[in-house]
Amino acid sequence: MRKVYARYENCKLDFIPTPLDINKPIKKDNFLLEKILRKLPSKQYILYFGSLSRIKGVDLMADVINKLSPKHPKLGFVFVGVDYGLPDGKPLSEFIYGQCQKYKKQILFFTYQPRKRLHPVIKNAYGIAAPSRVDNYPNTCLEAQTLGIPVIGTNNSSIDEIIIDGKTGFIAENSSPTSIASKVESLLEMSKKERLEMQKEIAKNISCILKEDRIKILIKYYEKVIKEYKEQNK
Repeated sequence: MRKVYARYENCKLDFIPTPLDINKPIKKDNFLLEKILRKLPSKQYILYFGSLSRIKGVDLMADVINKLSPKHPKLGFVFVGVDYGLPDGKPLSEFIYGQCQKYKKQILFFTYQPRKRLHPVIKNAYGIAAPSRVDNYPNTCLEAQTLGIPVIGTNNSSIDEIIIDGKTGFIAENSSPTSIASKVESLLEMSKKERLEMQKEIAKNISCILKEDRIKILIKYYEKVIKEYKEQNK
């Protein structure tokens, strides 16, 4: 996002990485998870959660589904979030269903869900799809990682600043359904031992992030901005 602003607005931005809050207990609500598992015979699914829009690359998932489903006919694809549609106004749910007629039974869409209801769905997912064309150090990736779930993201999107390719998830080529599908395939082909190793790497990476004390960094930045403002307005 800093590069985008620098290119189009000639504006240099400061960057504060998103803080993590994993100590607060969350009261679980399994209603949505139970609904998903009733509809998916294999109980296995790739999850996308967050805003459903073109900038988040959700439209690319139509091709990804078509590429993966012939080989994985029982794999589910679950989307949770507000559907902002395509630039022409067509809802993304309608677009994906239309492009994936053969595999409609494997695809589920749900609107925005409260955190207590979404957490069990994230934790039960086989992996998280994050196919953004451009992003801003997304909370979705961090939240999935705190729960030990691998993320399939894209390069040059900021997600590659969070996910370590092959260690804490996979990084595909930006805007490439073929590459995204290939990385999902890599995740599906992992042995139990390899998946456990990845989960250990995820935990290690999250531990390093927590040691950064990003809340303190953010407070110091606020203090700096307030001080500069006061000095300019004396």
